[in-house]
Amino acid sequence: MAVRRRQSLRVTAVCGMVRNMQQSDLFAGASLRLPAGMSYREAFLSERDEAGLLSIIQSLPLTEAKYRQYTARRRTISYGAGYDFTHQKTTPAPPLPAFLDDVRGRAAAWAGIEAEHFVHALIAEYQPGTPLGWHRDVPDYEVIVGISLASAARMRFRPYPWTPERRKEIFAIELARRSAYILRGAARWQWQHSVPPVKVLRYSITFRTARQREHSRADDVASSSATPEIVMESRKQPATPAKGDRTSPSHGDDPGGIDRKLGPRGQREKEEKAEPRTPEDPPPNNGLFEG
Repeated sequence: MAVRRRQSLRVTAVCGMVRNMQQSDLFAGASLRLPAGMSYREAFLSERDEAGLLSIIQSLPLTEAKYRQYTARRRTISYGAGYDFTHQKTTPAPPLPAFLDDVRGRAAAWAGIEAEHFVHALIAEYQPGTPLGWHRDVPDYEVIVGISLASAARMRFRPYPWTPERRKEIFAIELARRSAYILRGAARWQWQHSVPPVKVLRYSITFRTARQREHSRADDVASSSATPEIVMESRKQPATPAKGDRTSPSHGDDPGGIDRKLGPRGQREKEEKAEPRTPEDPPPNNGLFEG
């Protein structure tokens, strides 16, 4: 029994939304109920790939992320574009560097898009004790691919718009070291995510495609309606990862995320009142989105 428990996925469900599954079940093609449009892959990078990236990332001029009056503990650097959270608009930034070309190409191939479509890259450092509060990524971008380096992290999800009555729908997944995830469609727009304080030093690389303003909410849902499946790396298998998706029923929400009757300011005030504060969460970033 103890062996079977150790083989279970490192997926944590809050209030029973997601049931843990044995790795053998996953290799048999079983699926988990997670947001439509989310894919997860363990061992996306090799140890050698990770070491090469970290040797460069640890020498970069990272700075504390700022959200209006709030300065986060997380240190970041942006390529392709920056973001002004005071005026909620993109700002100039250096082009994506050559050292990201290989991992950018792999992420694009996995997501089924052209590498050039990733117009933005964000590198973030999480010192021990650094959290990332509830948010959706900034609205200027569409498909999101995140890669974990140096250590694992626990990523929590909750439905958007959020109300305390939907607490039972919160769930979390452990992002393994060198793993990657994709967020698009419903997972991108209809769920918020956060990261509790990490226990050891962690870095992440996030790639984003530009948002196509002319597409509709129906396009978002259609882009993530494929049959869900997730396959985790077996400890007895080679490091070559397998592709997998997880889905759960989507919820109706305008991809823009703003109630037109309330407007941006009213929507922020409404969300902050409904925010279930926990000790690991930083102060609200006073915005609907975060980089």
